[in-house]
Amino acid sequence: MVETKRAITLATLAVLFSGLLLAATPAPALTLKPFSAIGSGAPTADDCSGSINGQCSVTFGGTVKGSQIGTASITATLSVNHSTTGEICLDNPGCTDQCFAASGTGTITTKNGSTITLGQDGLLCPVPPDSTGGENFSGSFMVTGGTKKFASAIGSGLAGAAISADGSVVTFTLTGTLGTP
Repeated sequence: MVETKRAITLATLAVLFSGLLLAATPAPALTLKPFSAIGSGAPTADDCSGSINGQCSVTFGGTVKGSQIGTASITATLSVNHSTTGEICLDNPGCTDQCFAASGTGTITTKNGSTITLGQDGLLCPVPPDSTGGENFSGSFMVTGGTKKFASAIGSGLAGAAISADGSVVTFTLTGTLGTP
């Protein structure tokens, strides 16, 4: 009987000890790799045309080519705060060239159907002189989700877009890191 109790006690201790070892196992290492993408496209929806005050948004679609994604499609929506509380003057006094706070979301879809979703935040500024040369978005992005190959992806970096003076062409750039745990 003493031997049986001792065997049960030793077995119980072995199970508890192995549980502690498993609990102490470190999480898988995070692997971040350089990520960059560049592409172009066109507006698919725009309620900012002629907007001089208030909130508006522009949706763009196009094709990008980049590291870790190959050739892929991209859609992005950028919301702009064209109010006086959102403006930053570039050329005081006079303030004829204003930048405005802008933020939005984007989705990259690879050829195999994997997606990367991102949030972006920054400034939308006219291209001088005198706001006649188009607009540039300059900001940052953060990966907010994904599917398939990028289901648990994380990453961040710099985001940029240049909009032609007539608003018909948009170029996209992303530079940063992307990885999975």
